[in-house]
Amino acid sequence: MEVPIGRRIELLRLRRGMSREVLAQLIGRSGEWLRQVERQQRPLQNLPVLLELARVLGIRDLSEFLGTPVTEPPTVHTPPSSALRDAVIARHHPDHGTPGSAAEAVDRAWYAWHHRSQRYTYTMSVLPGLLTSTVWTAHAGEQAATGAQAYRLASLVLHHMDDTTSALLAADRGLSAALASGKPHTIAALRLRYGCALADSGMSDAARAELAALAADLHADAPGGEWEISTLLASAQVAAREADWDQANTLLRQARALCADAPTAENARAAVPQAILVTMAVDHASGREREALRAAEDLDLASADHNVDWRTRAFLQLGQVYLAVADIPSAVISLVQMDEACEEEVKYNPTACQLAAELAARADANARAKLWPLLDRSAMIPAPAR
Repeated sequence: MEVPIGRRIELLRLRRGMSREVLAQLIGRSGEWLRQVERQQRPLQNLPVLLELARVLGIRDLSEFLGTPVTEPPTVHTPPSSALRDAVIARHHPDHGTPGSAAEAVDRAWYAWHHRSQRYTYTMSVLPGLLTSTVWTAHAGEQAATGAQAYRLASLVLHHMDDTTSALLAADRGLSAALASGKPHTIAALRLRYGCALADSGMSDAARAELAALAADLHADAPGGEWEISTLLASAQVAAREADWDQANTLLRQARALCADAPTAENARAAVPQAILVTMAVDHASGREREALRAAEDLDLASADHNVDWRTRAFLQLGQVYLAVADIPSAVISLVQMDEACEEEVKYNPTACQLAAELAARADANARAKLWPLLDRSAMIPAPAR
């Protein structure tokens, strides 16, 4: 029996555990539009939209999906994140293993992300198996919280690799598991990641609404906590993407005020460095490079308290600002320091890769010599002739 294209889309969506709203967002459409397509109330004859649906749904046989022969399917570049992306999309297997072992594995993956120089290799080797081993949303309590944290890390890794579609889907699935866990801190963490993933996917209005609602909920429950500060900082970055500088700076001032009045010293220590980095990012986005450098003066780059993830982001941000003011030697030094923190960043992070490429083209011979090791190791940028 021939199955209509709308019904095929619905079956594939349900098989992959996607809500109608999420699939619609991933292809830039409304949930109502997708409902009408699935119910055969709206014809779907736009080939680019069909191809985008096939990509998001992980369809490899376009002929079967479209119901018509495709003699020359489009060439698809397979990014390094393909195994992790496939695990996010994949249909999950029945549970195996013990909840305790899964929780320990997720904790080790998070530790590697924050502390290992080869953090991409490790997390992408263990996360696919963790994500597909259990239907995390079918559980509650600690087990669901474990799944939520696994998806949160997957979304973060995919975000760094600029795979925004997969990062959003991972955040959505993680949020479903977080809600099943019933744990407030886990729910807050996944709502924050989901809001950031919406922004990365170009859905700024939805991102700003989600983050504003989260900030209001957090302020009502525990005013001035670290999660509220992080949410305000994320909201400031989203506003900056939309060139809403007044709103971005207002949110930054609110976050910094909460840092000064943080309930505990631990909260303040964790939030203040993040606030400095976001201030630099907003200033850089608005072309205020000198202000970004002044904000950087408050960074304690030598502190042993800062993990690999923080140091990598700090040196990458510094490198971008130095490049913008044409201080190439300082930008090269920042990139080398970033590479010392995480030797895989240039290989897997497109932003770091682009910065390395620009510096390699503009640096003098002495500066290029400092770049050779990381350029060679990245295997993505040919090293300059020696």
